[in-house]
Amino acid sequence: MTLRENTERPVTVTIGTNVLVVRRLRTEADKILHARAKDGHMLSLWDGRASERIASVLESWQPRA
Repeated sequence: MTLRENTERPVTVTIGTNVLVVRRLRTEADKILHARAKDGHMLSLWDGRASERIASVLESWQPRA
């Protein structure tokens, strides 16, 4: 996927190995910004605290001698 209006390699779009997605992205962002997005809910452990959990593991990690 290419997140632009065009690509310097249009053949990739022509042969189907690439797709330009900027228009769809704008449409979906507009839905979010105007409160027309899908309803959803937070998944367990998808709470924005992954880096804290990773740091905790790294702090307790002891390299082997």
